[in-house]
Amino acid sequence: VDCNDGNPCTHDSCNVKGCLNLPHAQPCDDGQACTLADICVGSVCKGQLISCDDGDPCTTAQVCVQGQCTAGKGVCDDGNDCTRDHCTAGQCNHKPLVSDCDDSDQCTIQSYCKGELCQGGVPIDCDDGDPCTSDRCVSTRGCLHDIGACAADAAKSVKTSSANDGVGSGGCAARPRSTAPASPLNFALWACVAALIVRRRRRI
Repeated sequence: VDCNDGNPCTHDSCNVKGCLNLPHAQPCDDGQACTLADICVGSVCKGQLISCDDGDPCTTAQVCVQGQCTAGKGVCDDGNDCTRDHCTAGQCNHKPLVSDCDDSDQCTIQSYCKGELCQGGVPIDCDDGDPCTSDRCVSTRGCLHDIGACAADAAKSVKTSSANDGVGSGGCAARPRSTAPASPLNFALWACVAALIVRRRRRI
């Protein structure tokens, strides 16, 4: 009879009553690369976790991965592009810098650090050179070119002529072509005027 229970923390034997699997407190291997001094405790193999503390108060806690301690990271990063962060004797220090930075404003360029703060740079020029658009800048989106008078008039006035277009105070604007039918009285009036002019020329 095979009495092996597959547990490294038991002594396996057999007697007249059958199999005996008695626990012991001997060294063992728990199969974990990040433990040391493995020993059987209550039929279970247990080890002590490897300590990865580098003793540096300026780094984050290290962990063991496949038997190796990972490098600790600095804990003094204040997230400010305008400071140089360093740790001395467990104390964080943030030294102001004089350098370029990002002020998160899409309407400025050449932002710079001053007194640990990122100062807004030079406003960008959003003029697209089109008199028919209204140009503006939004800090979260950048330059915007809104449709101006020309496109609005073109959408409202279907019957327009390029000969009737002019330039207004805000750029170009279209003047609707008159679609009213000519009055017969107007033709009669112009005919009378023409006849009078002809008669006067004949008298002269």
